[in-house]
Formats: sequence, C-alpha cells, structure tokens
Amino acid sequence: MDVFKLAEIKTEIESLRMELMGFAIILIMLFHLGVLPFGECGVDIFLFLSGFSMYHSLSRNDNIVQFYRKRLLRILPAYLIIAIPFFFLKTYTIEEFLLKITNLSIVFQGEMGGWWFITMILLCYLLAPLMYRVLKKMDVGGQVFMFCLLLLVCIVAGENLENIRIFMVRIPAFFLGMCLGFDRFTTQKGFVSLEIFAAVVLTICFGFLLFKNHDFWVYRKSYYTIIVYPLVLSVIFMINFFPVVGKRLLAYLGRITLELYMVHESLMVPLAKYICEFLGEGWLFASSYRCLSVILSIPAALILHQVSNKIISLINDR
Repeated sequence: MDVFKLAEIKTEIESLRMELMGFAIILIMLFHLGVLPFGECGVDIFLFLSGFSMYHSLSRNDNIVQFYRKRLLRILPAYLIIAIPFFFLKTYTIEEFLLKITNLSIVFQGEMGGWWFITMILLCYLLAPLMYRVLKKMDVGGQVFMFCLLLLVCIVAGENLENIRIFMVRIPAFFLGMCLGFDRFTTQKGFVSLEIFAAVVLTICFGFLLFKNHDFWVYRKSYYTIIVYPLVLSVIFMINFFPVVGKRLLAYLGRITLELYMVHESLMVPLAKYICEFLGEGWLFASSYRCLSVILSIPAALILHQVSNKIISLINDR
C-alpha cells in the first residue's frame, strides 16, 4: 500500500534544503538552551539532509579522493580555527590536547563535548562512498533490508558501546537520506510504503527483545530515525506557509549551520551567561542569556564562515 510517492517530495527537499537546514539548527540551538527538549531531532534532520546531498554529490562525480577532499575542506578549517585555541586554553598536556582536538576523548574517555557532531559527520562522510556503491546495486527492497540491518547493528552497538552510542544510533538517519537520494537520481520508481515503515518498527522491536537490561536512551534516539522522514515532510509543509522574509532567514542560517553549531553551545552560551551575570539581570537572567547567546552566535558564525571560506580558496588556488 503506497503512502507517499517520492518524486515531488524529493524535489521539494532539494529546493528547500537550505531552509530545512536552517530550521534544524534552530531546533538544535533551542535544545542546547534547554528550551526545546526534543530539539535534538534537529541533528537527525541535518544528517538526513546530508545523506541526501552526499548521494547527489557522488552521483555527479564518484571520484573518492575529490569527494573526501571537498568534505574535509568544508569541515576542518572552520573546526580548527575554533578548536585549536579553545582546547589549548582548556588542556594541560599535549596528550590531552590531541585527544580533545581529534575527539578521540569521546571514544577512550567517554567525554561528550559540544563538538562530538564533527566526529559524527566525518564518520558519515567516510562511509558515504561505500554506502553509495552498495545502494547503487540495490532495488528499493534491498535498500529497506540494508537500512533495517544497519539500524539493528546500531541499536546493538548503542546498547553495548556506551562511549560511541551517540554516533551509532544516528548513522541510519544519514543512510536513509542517501536511500532517498538514490531514488531521486535514477529512473527507478520508489515509494515509501506501510510495509517499509512496519519493517523498520519491527527491527527496533527485535533489537529491544535482544537485551534484558534495556537502555531506553538508545531507543529514544532510534525513534528519531523512524520519524525523521515524516518530520522533514512536516517542516516542508510549514515552510511553504512562511513569508518570503522567513524563508530567506532560514536559508541564510542554513548556509552557516556548521559554524552556528560550533560557536553556539561551547562559546556563545557561556559568554552570554557571563555578560548577563556581570550586568546583574536578576529574574530576567534565564531568558536574557538565551536570547543573547543566539544574537551573538549569528555574527560569530558568519565571521567564522567567511574566514574558513578564505582559507579554502587559498588552498584550492595552490
């Protein structure tokens, strides 16, 4: 039984990708501020859209070296500009500095900093060419099977590998985006069906039954993976009713999502708290520092975006 025909939906996702990313980063910032408990699903939206875009990129040019080079240049300059001074001031030994700046402290020490997402997205980019080659050989049924298998593997990993479970339970959202992209750029006729939805739900139930002592954190995150596609559809529906200025603002934020993610929680939230404490805001403190952190984050992210783009241009011109 067909529920959603994909052709028009994928065209909408492609045309509103920047607006969707802008909406996702707003959810993430509100989550970081403790305003929106479910705002963390913005990460899953971002990964879903990234997977969709990565298939698009690889379908046009599947040169792996060029793909990795482009992805690393997009991430590393902006990250290193912020991370090097940040961790240099907060660490006391070279070993500790290297562990933190490479985010290996997450794996070996279970230390979750605000920039765990950098490791997450780099891992997805590393796996993207392999996912592309696997998906290219499969029909819709094969894709569904691989998605359910990956989801089950990630649930098992999430149950047993506490330090990296925050990565593992979100990889399926990226893979799902790539599956959608596959149907968009071939003549294959793809549908999202009730059978597919049921297969995903049964996979999570099976994963749940494998363990006696369940970590419901893992299943809550897996739930976001299930709903990320209908969630994106809902956001598209809302955005279509936004005024032009609202769409432009979301698209503007969508172009600097990476930079906003890096500067907001780790830098601007503490800075905003310090400023508000210094000014003595009293009972207005909670709302004041939250608003100020967002206001400060946008120009800071824009500056970081421009500086990193200048560095990328210099590297490409060599």
